[in-house]
Amino acid sequence: KKLFFSLMFMFFVFTAVGQQESFDAVTTDGCIITYEVTGENTVKVYAFERDYEGAVTIPSIVTYESNEYTVTAIGAFAGQGGGSMEDGGPIHEEWYDYHNYITSVFIPNTVETIEPFAFVGCNSSSEITQITFEENSNLTTIVDYAFAGCYTLTEITIPSSVSYWGPFEGTVLQHIHFEEPSS
Repeated sequence: KKLFFSLMFMFFVFTAVGQQESFDAVTTDGCIITYEVTGENTVKVYAFERDYEGAVTIPSIVTYESNEYTVTAIGAFAGQGGGSMEDGGPIHEEWYDYHNYITSVFIPNTVETIEPFAFVGCNSSSEITQITFEENSNLTTIVDYAFAGCYTLTEITIPSSVSYWGPFEGTVLQHIHFEEPSS
């Protein structure tokens, strides 16, 4: 009996550890963002709401089931409904039909990483004209293609905390400014 219960306990523990928990929360702008739990008290933006129109202010802290989580990343394909590079991209079969109409994004200083293709999907149907980083940003990494397809975003100021940024391929950025003192 003890062996049976021990094996059952181990099964549930390994099953729980292998799954990524996610939840939805509404921003002050009214946008529903899906977050994926990445650590004990950390989450990343997994997906922006489908068909959302307007500005998005990503919060630095979100609360779910009485727990507070710090937002530390914007995940791959968040603008396209979520996904990862490992699983081949967006979770939606008809990912070209997944649109939102985000006009601007405010990124809190708790975000450390913007993953590849984070804003893909906020593309020609969108009008992202501004990405703003909160003062004293902790952003260190902007991965390749993070802003691919943001065809109305022509200017961006990179926080001085960024130590790696990939090429801005797939954009029409005309001016890239680096906050001083920049490494």
